[in-house]
Amino acid sequence: MISLNKLFFGIPKTGTRKTIIKYLEGKTFESYHNPSAGRFAGAEILANIRIPSKEIYCSDISLFSSILGYYLSNKEIKQLQISINDENVFEADMETNTTENIARLLLSLKYFTMKETNNYISSYKRSLIENKEFHIQNLSESLKSLYDKLNGIHYDILDLLKIEDELQDKEKFYFIDPPIYSSDDYIKMFDTNGKITWAQPEISYFDPKVQINPLLKKYLNAKATIILYISVNKEKKLDDFNLQGWTKIYLKKEPTGRRDYLLVNKESNIRIVERPTDTITSINCPIYSLEDFKNTSI
Repeated sequence: MISLNKLFFGIPKTGTRKTIIKYLEGKTFESYHNPSAGRFAGAEILANIRIPSKEIYCSDISLFSSILGYYLSNKEIKQLQISINDENVFEADMETNTTENIARLLLSLKYFTMKETNNYISSYKRSLIENKEFHIQNLSESLKSLYDKLNGIHYDILDLLKIEDELQDKEKFYFIDPPIYSSDDYIKMFDTNGKITWAQPEISYFDPKVQINPLLKKYLNAKATIILYISVNKEKKLDDFNLQGWTKIYLKKEPTGRRDYLLVNKESNIRIVERPTDTITSINCPIYSLEDFKNTSI
């Protein structure tokens, strides 16, 4: 079963969400921003503490996020100029904003981004088609729940790297998951091999080895309040990044060696450390995960 929580890899975990909420207690901003919105989990955190939708601003550059963003902000989906250049297996309409049709479009993305590199993926794609009405219904329910929370937010197609002037407004709050990995990996996640096309914006190539530290410095020097979410694995360490001046407010250690951090560009007395969990819980079948693109066998 595909629900909205399994659509997109990289949802902030419980401890991360609770820390953001704790940081925002007693603070008020004119607007709240979540660039690189992904599946809008950051915006959902804000809605859960009763930030009005009209004060929440999101952006991204992927078709996945833009379909969701146009749906949640009540923009006409036809403006994205989506075209399915293959069999329209989920019978999606390119101009309709109904919840069911948004589910059909997102399932189409799921289907066409999965490369049949092993038997599991081939079987999984067949099951999506064989049980498509079931998946459409369940995904529609998840979408409706998210719409009820975020109906009326602002959404724009905007490259995170092009956000400049807005960062110098002290009345703005940002929650940012910075691109610490290559943009090549990001592009692979959304590659349908031409089977779905749209009015895609120009994507800035990002080389983290060269560009990540200047980007973090720009965020540190911003007048806006910025919380960074950084997740590193065994191959990467927090020391690989120039984070001098940032305040660590959250750390979660996993048995796998993964470390999740929240850092803020202001002074803060919040210090939350979660112990490693005894068991490892996997996210079942995210719609966009690099695991979908590895040539593995079962």
